[in-house]
Amino acid sequence: MSLDKFELKTGGPLSDTELNALFSASWPGLQPRAFQPILVRSLTYVSARNSSGRLLGFVNLAWDGGLHGFLLD
Repeated sequence: MSLDKFELKTGGPLSDTELNALFSASWPGLQPRAFQPILVRSLTYVSARNSSGRLLGFVNLAWDGGLHGFLLD
């Protein structure tokens, strides 16, 4: 797979199916989960997709509800 052409996008639609597939590639045996409740509470998140639209990466900017934000995933 070539990574010379990819798109970074802040926010935007991400499905539980594609996030579970991405996470399972890194953590075999991972149990599928619902990501939508997490995404709606995030400050933002960034996704990386190749030219065909396949999800290649994901970073979540979470926060404590106050002053502190931190990167996850």
